Amino acid sequence: MNRIGFHVSVLITVTCIAACPPAFAVQEQPSQTDQWLNKYTEKKNRENLTGWDGIIFYCSHRGKHSDQVLTEICERSYSNANFLAASAKINLRKAESLQAIGFDAVVGNYLILMVDLFATGLEGSVAVVTNLRAYTDYSGPVEKYPLDNEQPHVNPRSGTLILWERNSVGTSSETLQALVVPLSQGIEQFLKEFFADYLNAQR
Repeated sequence: MNRIGFHVSVLITVTCIAACPPAFAVQEQPSQTDQWLNKYTEKKNRENLTGWDGIIFYCSHRGKHSDQVLTEICERSYSNANFLAASAKINLRKAESLQAIGFDAVVGNYLILMVDLFATGLEGSVAVVTNLRAYTDYSGPVEKYPLDNEQPHVNPRSGTLILWERNSVGTSSETLQALVVPLSQGIEQFLKEFFADYLNAQR
């Protein structure tokens, strides 16, 4: 674990719906499994991340700790997302509220990109769970190729479909404020990964 000011330690735990980049560079040729995984991921990204008119960005936060600190992380995250989108000439809009997301996404055919922050902890120890996900909502989809008519996949369902996701956890033995920079940098890295996948899917 890296020590970052004020005795802050940040533990990054990543969950991917897509292939994660390797933790370190490997000189060997990729194995057949790696090649298959890369092709599978590219295909999934082309299916999931194309056809949108743009992206709606929103950052939400909750927990018993300072809203001001979490708001600062959200503001930094939006600035980073806006910069990356503008550099890549991607249409990005900032949602003003959770209620506005659904309407704008459907009417404008926008993909939703959400940062969700949850702060928790006891006195002298705090933690922030970070989730970055790209998703959309569907009403009534069914499995395209069900095994047989008795399978539950043939019944229409409705709900949220997560197309891309990353998670991390930041902890500090001091103050929540000490987590602003490392968590913002972690979210920025996730944003770079998302926009890279988004752009590659358009090619």
